[in-house]
Amino acid sequence: MQIVISIDNLHHYRAPRTEVDLVVDLGLRAILAEAKSGKTVVPRLFSGLRSLAASLDEAGQSVEQRLVYGGDSRHRRNDTEVIPWNRMLETEWG
Repeated sequence: MQIVISIDNLHHYRAPRTEVDLVVDLGLRAILAEAKSGKTVVPRLFSGLRSLAASLDEAGQSVEQRLVYGGDSRHRRNDTEVIPWNRMLETEWG
């Protein structure tokens, strides 16, 4: 069962084995974001982002992936921008 909760262009996505905290729908482009409280970035944090991004990419939609976390370092991990929670507002979300 797939569950989508939306407020205008902001959505939460959940399907079997895939969940993404925030999907910003910008038409032909989407921003996928996961929010994690931990200070350590580990590979399993990216699984929902990767899964939904692959599906949207197959459908021809451009996708940006972001992981917001409790650490201090802003960096990229493969196709995902990793953002400390206290620098979230420095990032373009639309």
